[in-house]
Amino acid sequence: MPKARYRQSVPLFIPLVALIAGIVAGSFAASFWVIVPSAVAVIVSAVIRQYYPALLFIIFAAGSTLAIAGNRPPLHDSLADCNATYSGIILERTDKDRTVAAIIAVDSIADISGTFHRIEGFRANVYFFDSYMWLSTGRRVRFTSQLSHPVYNPDLPDDTDLSNYWRYKEISATGVVFSNQVHKSDGDSQWRVVLHELRQSISDKLHHGGISDECAAFLDAILLGDDSRLDRQLREDFTLSGLSHIVALSGTHVAIIALLVTGLLFPLHLLGQRKATLILSVLILFLYAFVTGLSASVLRSVIMASVVILASLSDRAKNSLNALCLAAILILCVKPSEIFSPGMQMSFMAVASILLLANAINPVSQRHRIIYRFVGAVTTILAAVAGTWIISCHYFHYTALWFLPVNLPMVLLVPVEIIGGAFLIFSEAIGLHIPFLAILIDEGYSAISCIASTAASIPSSGIRNIFINPWCIPVYFIGIGVLSEALRSRRAPFFALAASLFIATWGIAIIPCGQNITHDSWYITHDNSWTDIVAYTDDNAYIATTAWRETPEETVSRFTSAHSGFLSRRGIDLLHLIAADRAKTRQRKIISLGKTTFAIAGEPADTLDFCPQPHSHYTIVTRNSQNMSVREIQRHYHPDTVLLANEIYPSVHDRLVDELQSAGQPFISLRTTTGTFSRSLYRVESKN
Repeated sequence: MPKARYRQSVPLFIPLVALIAGIVAGSFAASFWVIVPSAVAVIVSAVIRQYYPALLFIIFAAGSTLAIAGNRPPLHDSLADCNATYSGIILERTDKDRTVAAIIAVDSIADISGTFHRIEGFRANVYFFDSYMWLSTGRRVRFTSQLSHPVYNPDLPDDTDLSNYWRYKEISATGVVFSNQVHKSDGDSQWRVVLHELRQSISDKLHHGGISDECAAFLDAILLGDDSRLDRQLREDFTLSGLSHIVALSGTHVAIIALLVTGLLFPLHLLGQRKATLILSVLILFLYAFVTGLSASVLRSVIMASVVILASLSDRAKNSLNALCLAAILILCVKPSEIFSPGMQMSFMAVASILLLANAINPVSQRHRIIYRFVGAVTTILAAVAGTWIISCHYFHYTALWFLPVNLPMVLLVPVEIIGGAFLIFSEAIGLHIPFLAILIDEGYSAISCIASTAASIPSSGIRNIFINPWCIPVYFIGIGVLSEALRSRRAPFFALAASLFIATWGIAIIPCGQNITHDSWYITHDNSWTDIVAYTDDNAYIATTAWRETPEETVSRFTSAHSGFLSRRGIDLLHLIAADRAKTRQRKIISLGKTTFAIAGEPADTLDFCPQPHSHYTIVTRNSQNMSVREIQRHYHPDTVLLANEIYPSVHDRLVDELQSAGQPFISLRTTTGTFSRSLYRVESKN
């Protein structure tokens, strides 16, 4: 679309591009090399009376300044890798297998006497080994940990790079907290606590409303944005079938809520209070955004809806693209790091593609309203997929093929679930039980889950193992913009240019951008809750784990979801659990792969009736065996090298290091290693 037309019909588009460019530049470059050239460009543009470019340079500089000012202060070097006791407010909590992941706004540190002192605040991503129920959002927590700078050290090759996650979550430190190292503290963030308790109260009404627990967990996701209770298999089915957007709060959910609010306030409109109705609608939508956690997708939708409503209030023309740009500008001004969030990227590009393409590719005239609306539902789905599939391929390496037939029924089912869930909450709040409503909601959920599981079970449900060069993404979206102008103007040169850009996208996408795959190697992950030994050989992957509480199915599911990049780059669809020689307990495993023999040491009491292993190249000491002495380890396993797993408690780890050094036993501490720990299966260390 030509620049002049954007400046006339979507005046905020080019300023938005300048703001985004400034935020990206400010996030990666030094402030001097961004702000000073921008200031010079502003002065030069003003001198030659090019005021619009001068305005864009000012916006660029403002974006850079926002990014630089918004960067959280890093963890001070004097605190890095040192055990200390901190205090802070929990901002987010995520439940994982046997652990709780929390983002904490740290603001205090204790001295030797235990007295807390204020420090420059920073955010820490902390993993708590046990699942503490009281670790809820808004609570102040006191914990002891060895925090460190967040450095990308992948557990396995091709693991997801967390750098962008740390950037848009503004995380400056990471750490682990073990048992008895965390306590409640005074000074909670009251508004966050109230918000959490409000969401919990609403969730409780859903779970006590007569519907199944699975359906209540689904409504938690689509109404409150809390998907922590969703079944793992159902979540995977949604992803494979192309329905994952349903459980991520977005414009669709907000639009349904807005229609519901409008319907509830319609009597006020009939009384002639049109302005009051519109203003109340805006306030209720922002209250809903606040209750659901102020995510970028919900904020974008609420701001867009508010702009449209306020335009109606002032009798001004509605411009949805301009409203979308305004929403993006407001969100980025408040939180510049959201530009790196996959959720915001997919949310905005989906809506932009719908606005640009959905009506343009609809072949039915608006005079045939019913057919036009039905075909419009199809073109809307196609346009949304066109705007998000390439981002999905970049982040998740997967694209669904059955998105159209599975999404069409959702046009009816999802609004029924959202509106039904809202009425269920209201009826439970006033003490009114409506059995028919609960049955209707349950049946709707059953239909949705059935469609998702059926589509996910089809062998050709999607294309896996997609790895694209990220430089093709901007080229693709420029092509989307040119295509929309071609459809509007019906001019052949624009169609030709759009086709050229899409061909260029394909050409750039296939340029290799990954690592070379190393065959016949074994790896140990850096998890603090258990130890996974992973071997890759002959196009197969094998795993042994110390997560003894897991069933084999749970182990495979956990590993495949956490390390999808490692598996998909190698084309591995099936992960093999290592068939190990077991003694009398599950805690001890003897594993032979290639020319390498591993021994996962068991508990001290388990070695009494255990026939010693003649020789092991590596003996791995985990939390189950951390109370063994080095002499016992040597006597029972005869290791060339002892590996101290990351899951060992810090104090025990230090004791074992001293014993190993005194005994002259070669060892490697996985707690102090950086990067991926790996070895060849066919090159082992000698016992010397």
